Amino acid sequence: MITTGGSDKYDLSYIIAKKVVNDFSLSVLIGPGFKKNNKIFKLKNIKFFKNLKNTSNLYSSNDIIITTGGFSMFESCSLNKPTFVIENYNHQKKAIRYFEKKKYIYNFGSRKKFKQLSSKKILLTLKNLKIIKNLIKKNHNIFDSKAIYRIKDIIMRI
Repeated sequence: MITTGGSDKYDLSYIIAKKVVNDFSLSVLIGPGFKKNNKIFKLKNIKFFKNLKNTSNLYSSNDIIITTGGFSMFESCSLNKPTFVIENYNHQKKAIRYFEKKKYIYNFGSRKKFKQLSSKKILLTLKNLKIIKNLIKKNHNIFDSKAIYRIKDIIMRI
């Protein structure tokens, strides 16, 4: 699944999808701030989800999540999903770095860096079972019945 949060100012969802659409069955969560002329809507073989009141079921029904470093990153990790993150805005940097240091996410780096990565490198990373298993293991260790308290502590330290 691809989610860039509430909006997609830089067409990042399109950039991601274009690089992986031929190798994955894609779901894209469309936030309320998406423009109607977003390039993502031009791509075929993608399931779009809009105006969801509860996104947990969508996250849970997908094997991996490619997202940015906002609330969607926290939601993905809290649901114990392998989470691959792209920094879309500077204010996301601290949270991404913290989660990367704890090995809760795989960090693709900035939006500009991600654009330069080849589809082959991205696909090798997304299909790497060792990375996926490690992300699941790490997220499982932090996100248990006391997860909300740990998340609050993490946010307060950032």
